[in-house]
Amino acid sequence: MSKKIFTIIALLLSNYYFSQTYSLTAAASGSTISTCSGTFVDDGGSSGDYTEGQDRTITFCSSTPGDAIKVTFSVVDLKLAGNGSCEDFLDIYQGNATYAAPLIALGTPDDRLCGTYTSPNLPVFYATSASGCITFHFKDAGNKELAGWVATISCYTPCKNPTAALVNTSIVNVCGPNSNNPGSLSVSFNASNSTVGAYGPGGSTVTVNQYQWTFGDGTTLSTSTSTTTHTYPNTAGVYVMRLMVTDNNNDLTSSGCSSTNSLTKVIRVLPAPTFTASTISPYNIGCGTNANLTGVATSQTETQNIPAVTGVTVTLPDGSGNSFVSSADFSGLFPTGATMTSGCYPTLWFNLEHSYTGDLTIDLIAPSGETVRVFNRHGVGGMFGPIYMFGSCINNLDDGVPGCGATYSVANSGGQSWTNYNAGAITTVNSTSCPGYTGTCYGATATLPLYTPTLYNSTNSFAALNGATMNGLWQIKITDNQTLDDGFLFSWGLVFPTSCYTPLESITPDLTTLVWTNGGAGPAVPVSQTTSSISVSDPGPDACPVVGNCLGNQLTNTINFGPFNTPGTYPYLITATDEFGCTFTNTVNVAVSCACPSLTAMSYAGPYCRSINSQITPTVTGSGAISTGSYSSTPVGLSIDISSGVVTPSLSLANTYTITYSVAATGGCSAISINTVLTISSTPTITASASNSVICLGNSTSLIG
Repeated sequence: MSKKIFTIIALLLSNYYFSQTYSLTAAASGSTISTCSGTFVDDGGSSGDYTEGQDRTITFCSSTPGDAIKVTFSVVDLKLAGNGSCEDFLDIYQGNATYAAPLIALGTPDDRLCGTYTSPNLPVFYATSASGCITFHFKDAGNKELAGWVATISCYTPCKNPTAALVNTSIVNVCGPNSNNPGSLSVSFNASNSTVGAYGPGGSTVTVNQYQWTFGDGTTLSTSTSTTTHTYPNTAGVYVMRLMVTDNNNDLTSSGCSSTNSLTKVIRVLPAPTFTASTISPYNIGCGTNANLTGVATSQTETQNIPAVTGVTVTLPDGSGNSFVSSADFSGLFPTGATMTSGCYPTLWFNLEHSYTGDLTIDLIAPSGETVRVFNRHGVGGMFGPIYMFGSCINNLDDGVPGCGATYSVANSGGQSWTNYNAGAITTVNSTSCPGYTGTCYGATATLPLYTPTLYNSTNSFAALNGATMNGLWQIKITDNQTLDDGFLFSWGLVFPTSCYTPLESITPDLTTLVWTNGGAGPAVPVSQTTSSISVSDPGPDACPVVGNCLGNQLTNTINFGPFNTPGTYPYLITATDEFGCTFTNTVNVAVSCACPSLTAMSYAGPYCRSINSQITPTVTGSGAISTGSYSSTPVGLSIDISSGVVTPSLSLANTYTITYSVAATGGCSAISINTVLTISSTPTITASASNSVICLGNSTSLIG
């Protein structure tokens, strides 16, 4: 085919912008060219096919210090063998020496550039080695020659990754919402000391352009300013805020160059201790008894949740060979320098809707570029076979409107095969509707095969990821290889084994004091209180990151006091203070109950004469709380103590008195009283019947009193 068909527009543009064309002729083979502009073609030039039997190399390096080569192909037409492998090919190397430099892996047969490429899938290559150079090695097998290639040479400024930093990285401890003194859940962050990389003389002047905050509670935020404030959930928990910054160097990616350092800040909303071993409220006692209260407070543990990172939602418009990429930031979640081993293979999950799975290949890409194909155009039913689908409610129209997805998981092993159609991989249960989509679900009145939302084995082994960098941006790449069907990637993520993450943050606050106080009108608690303490390991409720690593303590305080003479409910507070000054209170209500008092008898031993000088004490009998009553008498004239009922006859007037003993109403009991009668007599006087009478022995006389 004529190269002119491919290149007329490209060459017009390149001749306008660039002054030099570099042809891989025999004379140019082995040369190194320093430039930042020009057109790179095969030895057939702009109008002919390449010649037979070539085996040539050429290297391009940047002529601008600090920059690197970028090669953008507008034509690729190199012969394939009958089995689809490369017959004529370009090997592409990072650096300025073939074979010794790293070969760029293209994902094509033999990882070589060959075959025919059309827009929009024409390749672009960036020099990423320290030299900033790219080397091409072209080999032709003879027999038949094709149009070859046309590429534009330019330079770009490589990423020199910025560094994320915080003015204050110290741990934030917040008294939890269940404390007596809860702290503010609004936390401020300042990343103004983040810096950009140092660029060479040819590099652009760059600045930090975007701050990407991952707050650790499932929420994220991107800001163009270096400060932000976030309010954490109103519950105890441990959260690790992660920060990634990007600069405004868009030469390599439209989103700029991102920081790769691990930058975190820990926010701990502190847990309340438990009072589960304390005296249970209400504490029931009877009148006239003491209370024996025991307060026990035990440290509790809060541990950071396993980090949940969700990738960006991506629309999958109809295409033929178009690839769509979504990223998820795992920076700082693994130990510094961690690389992939078999013990850390993740489980990939994705929520996807697509009306024909045979269109799709799905690749998982590590931060350092290692790639594994997890799905490879499975579910192809043949010309007259069933059409397999991803999702729960399929929008079969190629209109860019998403139906409803289903969630699929992929692991290295332990799941089903994508091709195990007759043993559970396929379900024929079709939805008739789903939230968020108002259109018709394809197959709602028929039984069309959908992939079952379950765990599948990856098409290719995860061993392809061995040695990959774990910290950084992981990517899922979905390639639509045929026309007529579109879809939607709603969400996706990776779950790594817990042991692979940087040790999770955890807190088990020690308790410093445990004190009883009176919360009402009951008897006072003892002034002196004694508290005992023991250590506790892994008290829960959260698991510790490392078994035995969560150490707290338990405080115990027991008091005995009273008596409680009056029925009622009396609150007593047991307050624990932790090492961060957070206080937490548990209330024990002392419930005092008494039987209602009754009076059965009251008496004095009289009657009494006024001449008696001693005091007379009453006898009162009955049951219950009868000792708190008072005495009264009628008529006036009796000397009686109203508290004790003691009567002094010598101070009383002679009379007959009614004495009443009364106990007031209390604690739901009615007032009661009892009466008795007491007579106080006048002192008698005695006179003889005759004055100066002489009484003879044996005789008698009369006395008048």
